[in-house]
Amino acid sequence: MSRSIRTAGSAPWLVLLIATAIVWIPSHAAATVPALNGVIAGIGPRTHDLTLLNLQDGSRTTMLKFNYEETGPAWSPSGDRLVVTEEGAGDLISLKPYGTGKKTLVDGLCGENGGTWSPDGTKVAYRTCEDISIVHADGTNPVHVPYTFSFHLGEWSPDGQWLIGARWDGFDYDIWKIRPDGNDLTQLTDLPGDQLNPTVSPDGTTIAFEDRQTNNWEIASVAVGGGAVTNLTKTAGKDFDPTWSPDGSRILFASLRSGGDLFTVAPDGGGTQQVPNSRGIVDPAWQPAQVTLSASRQLVIAGATIHLKVRIASPGSTNPSVTIQRRTTSTGWANWRTVNVDPFGRVSLDTTVKEHTWYRAVWAGDASHLAGRSIQALVRARVTVSGHLFRFYTVRSGWHLYHLGTRVWYTSDVVPDHSGKKMCFEAQRLRKTGHWRRIFTDCYTIGKNGVTTIYIYNVPLGERARVRAVFRDDTDHVGDSTPWSLFRVTA
Repeated sequence: MSRSIRTAGSAPWLVLLIATAIVWIPSHAAATVPALNGVIAGIGPRTHDLTLLNLQDGSRTTMLKFNYEETGPAWSPSGDRLVVTEEGAGDLISLKPYGTGKKTLVDGLCGENGGTWSPDGTKVAYRTCEDISIVHADGTNPVHVPYTFSFHLGEWSPDGQWLIGARWDGFDYDIWKIRPDGNDLTQLTDLPGDQLNPTVSPDGTTIAFEDRQTNNWEIASVAVGGGAVTNLTKTAGKDFDPTWSPDGSRILFASLRSGGDLFTVAPDGGGTQQVPNSRGIVDPAWQPAQVTLSASRQLVIAGATIHLKVRIASPGSTNPSVTIQRRTTSTGWANWRTVNVDPFGRVSLDTTVKEHTWYRAVWAGDASHLAGRSIQALVRARVTVSGHLFRFYTVRSGWHLYHLGTRVWYTSDVVPDHSGKKMCFEAQRLRKTGHWRRIFTDCYTIGKNGVTTIYIYNVPLGERARVRAVFRDDTDHVGDSTPWSLFRVTA
């Protein structure tokens, strides 16, 4: 196969490729109701009390009595700290369960401004008097998020890619999402009345929120990408302040339907269940599972080894066994390894990552501690692309020299093998002004063993150009590209 291309001011180029690809260079180119377990933090029954409710035995403990009304308790991902806003003082506070380790992260806030933790627990997003800001978990380096003047914060998405909240459009509040850097502001609902207080499921797929289309507030849900809205409660009595259980099987919310209690409902709207001894508690937050997993790196070259660390919140537990699960883009979650933690509640292990892989730890708990599952950790794998020119007669000052009328050969290789996928090639020519100008970008099927070879001929005398290979991101790997290879045609 061949094609003749006329280049302005020069002789025509004829480009012919054989081997594994052909390219040319033109001049332009619903389940049953489960037993409740875990710990709920909430406000009430007095507005100055931060309260813990143990769902196993129904016991209630006042964590801390504030001098002013407080709102919006939110657990850290590891479940060992909370942030809460003390409204009268205008302080965003971080503290340990039962009120110890109290630390003011931000002061000078206005009104009802709760905080939400980043999935890795290193930062807290919150609403100032004007917009959304993000501060490190130790209270340092506050940064404003652009385009959030009318954005009322709900939660950080589990993958860390979005801030989910309610945004005023001049008529009412709808559910929106925005990147933590202020980009990609996206509307998710467009309904009459107000939609407020969104909360994201642990798997990051579904948002539950408070739907105020009528005076009878309901709990509703929508996919994280937007779409149809599902009403989950449909009962007389205002329902509000939704939050997810750690395993995503239930949505907890406050309600006035029976005088002021907490209830749970399944994500499909079935199996509504009243929470015992919850009278007067609002702004509930369900403590995350007490097991964590972290990976030493989030991006590796495919085939590299990473270090996984697992911790349970019960050192010396009578049940040291933890199951690590994993999944890829082509396989679902499955048990992978079972390991025992040391007396300090920790264990680590090494593993090889060949493609994008998610990991999480599952702990069955013991007589004194609840079962739990960690937040998933994603480790992305990157391919390695190599390439070079060949069959040149010499190299001078980095330029591979070819005689006029001979073919310019270039070959590329990608590891791991991606035979049948696409390898892209880019070429540029050096103009008299000293600037590079694109000649072509085109993609072709990778040959056997990951090798793709192209050649070009009828390149004009004196032409100076460069070429490289690019493997673009796919579902399993992050892409890579080769350095530019320089070539020149001489007499």
